[in-house]
Amino acid sequence: MKKYLLSLVLSICTTICVFAQTVGVGGQVPSAQVEVLGISTTQSLNLQAMQGRVLLLDFWATWCSPCIGGMTHLDELQNAFSKDKFRVIAISSEKKTRLERFIKNTSHQFTFARANDGLQSIFDYKVIPHAVLINTQGKVVAITSPKNITKKVVQQVLDGKVIDLPLKKDNFTFNFKEDYFKADPKTQSSFVLQPFMKGLPTFSKRYNKGPFKNRRLTAYNLNIPGLYRIAYKMANVRVILEFDEALVAWKNPKNRYCMDVIAQDLDAAYKSAQKQLTASLPIKARIEKRKKTVVVISQQPGGIKVKKAEKKELFSARGDSFNGTGATLENFRNYLEKFGLFGLPVVDETGLKGTYDLQFSFDPENPTSFKEAMNKLGLNYKKQEREIEVLVLSQEK
Repeated sequence: MKKYLLSLVLSICTTICVFAQTVGVGGQVPSAQVEVLGISTTQSLNLQAMQGRVLLLDFWATWCSPCIGGMTHLDELQNAFSKDKFRVIAISSEKKTRLERFIKNTSHQFTFARANDGLQSIFDYKVIPHAVLINTQGKVVAITSPKNITKKVVQQVLDGKVIDLPLKKDNFTFNFKEDYFKADPKTQSSFVLQPFMKGLPTFSKRYNKGPFKNRRLTAYNLNIPGLYRIAYKMANVRVILEFDEALVAWKNPKNRYCMDVIAQDLDAAYKSAQKQLTASLPIKARIEKRKKTVVVISQQPGGIKVKKAEKKELFSARGDSFNGTGATLENFRNYLEKFGLFGLPVVDETGLKGTYDLQFSFDPENPTSFKEAMNKLGLNYKKQEREIEVLVLSQEK
């Protein structure tokens, strides 16, 4: 009995150690299981047991628009080779029911699979899409962006040739809470504009607590239109460029800046950002009213179908959902517009001014899903013409 228990403990220890190790380029794929989706019976694949064919593991999620946009490329790759030689496996850790809905509403030629978060630690990534290319001996030959893996690359791996693709290495030292401007907590008023900060992603934040509570704005590695959008609280669909967009091309780090604004309150911080950006940059901004095609949201005849909330609270949002306990219709309108769900400005004509419990989710790949979700809220939406405020950016002459 003791011998059995010792063997069991050793077995568990071995499994944990294997899954704790990170596999990089040149490393051997461990004995990891993924559950195949989109088939009538439950079936698992052991990645280590797939030797003899080239594997492309594509880590993705249903809410990741670059992931979805890249699936046409994955289809082209899979169609170019037989599955007994090359297999694309798109892996997500989302709920099985959500993944099954995505598969049902789309048509792709590669294999969908589900795995827990253990694979994320094995292949050491934070940002998706994330591609891992494995040769016929079960060795990782590339960790890169899926777009870098072409038919030619797959054929080279099948032929046993050495490949050298750009390494995708996510920044694991990044800390969203870190103050990379190192501002003195006693600072009462400040505006700082710095060049691109290498090693940091593009992000912005406000401060809800601490010495800078409700009086500071920070943005990292945004281009000029992005900085102005923050300063004027404008969505991209309301920005009009009166110059060649190449002048602010995102791919050139020299076109990106970091901004830090501290003031007595948020309103003053936004006004300071507007004034200082105009004084500092060759691109100037102005607010105008123009007639544009917009999406108008309004109440259905039966009225809105959500409960009123006593007070305004925090809410969260992503491309496929909005969750607010005590959110306003302006919060929801802003979500629809800033996440580009219509690709147009959104105007709220519901006439509702209170706060509500707004729970909204849909499947982006299913066009009817969005309409059903809006119906649950008791909201209509329709394209119409309206005169709205837009942010016009022009080059200094």
